[in-house]
Amino acid sequence: MKYSEIVDHPRSWNRDTHPVVAHIEIETEQLGEFERLLADQTQVRVLGHDEGSHGQVVAHVAYASAEMKRRIESRWA
Repeated sequence: MKYSEIVDHPRSWNRDTHPVVAHIEIETEQLGEFERLLADQTQVRVLGHDEGSHGQVVAHVAYASAEMKRRIESRWA
């Protein structure tokens, strides 16, 4: 789902439980692995992605807290 669609459909994202959003640019071929790694994390939700440039996608991720965002991003980078 593209970010513009996520914002337009509030049921796709619960802002009360996952108020922190990040837009993470990753390699297109890593998207599936990224989504699988986060699938079991209740404090993280992959909302969707947009096509980026040069073989990249921008994953839109909602977090339950800023601390969780920091921990996931530091492990992925």
